[in-house]
Amino acid sequence: MNTLGDVKKMLRSLLGDDLGEWTRDAYLVPKINFAYQMQVLYLKQASGSELEALVEIPDAADNAGNSNSMGRRTLAELQQAGKPLAGLYEPMELWWKPKDTPESRYMLMDEKKTLPFATPIVTSPATRAYWTWLGSELHVTPINMPYDLLVDARFNPPPLVKDTDVLVAHPDMHLTVIPAALAAVGLEAGNPGWQESGSTQAELAADMIVAQIIRGKQGYTYRAGHLNRRYRKGWFWV
Repeated sequence: MNTLGDVKKMLRSLLGDDLGEWTRDAYLVPKINFAYQMQVLYLKQASGSELEALVEIPDAADNAGNSNSMGRRTLAELQQAGKPLAGLYEPMELWWKPKDTPESRYMLMDEKKTLPFATPIVTSPATRAYWTWLGSELHVTPINMPYDLLVDARFNPPPLVKDTDVLVAHPDMHLTVIPAALAAVGLEAGNPGWQESGSTQAELAADMIVAQIIRGKQGYTYRAGHLNRRYRKGWFWV
């Protein structure tokens, strides 16, 4: 019950159009994605928590952009839609290791506010590597060997495209996205009943998810996201 296909099916039922005669995908999916993005924004603001992910990028040297004249390599290409770092808005920690070596070889990269104009190229694991966040783009010092990258960061969830796409923001996210999308349809269709009912139910469901997220954080002295997260790949709120 937490995929795009599930959301479309339930929403069409609430709209009295189970066969999708007028609520076709081209009409419905943009409204569902808008509702999804707005509900995620509400969860972030109301809970004080962020949706984080630990993303591994094998062979990052081949997938990233070229080094520029400032002595740094931009990973902006990996931030494009459909790429591993799509939706990235706040990197926190990066690790790197020589390609095809065990995960135990990952080494922490140091963050810099700015990278120096002439940065030594990393030629061995003994050489320190750095990263920085400039203009909403992730940059790293050039590494002169095939390497894998591990990025611990905050992301906006990917847009919903296929029926099998999961609403990764929360296992119960469909319970707030469905009524929020109903309200969006009601606004466009000039139906105040759908709009009011959807808005009320979406707010109620979102508040319950926020309460669950906050309860899950209680009792932690430190950020839960930084307690042995190296091998905890996937999406989670912290």
